[in-house]
This record gives sequence, structure tokens and C-alpha cells, in this order.
Amino acid sequence: MDWTNFNQSLKLMALGMAGIFAFILIFYGLVLVLIKLFPDKSQNTNNN
Repeated sequence: MDWTNFNQSLKLMALGMAGIFAFILIFYGLVLVLIKLFPDKSQNTNNN
């Protein structure tokens, strides 16, 4: 077994997983910002 290729593939996989994790964090942050910018107006009304 060629350990050089195996180690390079592990590094590439770790880089890919880190990229996916970074994208999910950025997307989650954008969702939180949009929720703050555009709140749901139906929750703020009282129907008595």
C-alpha cells in the first residue's frame, strides 16, 4: 500500500469536510441575520 497517496487522500478529505462545515456555519449565520431583519409579524399581534 502506498502510504503517501493514503495520507494525501486523508488531507483532501479533511479539507473537504472543513469546507462543508464552514459553508453550513455561514448559511446558518445568514438565516439568523434574515430572521432578525425580517421578523414574523403574525407573532407580534394579540387577538383578544
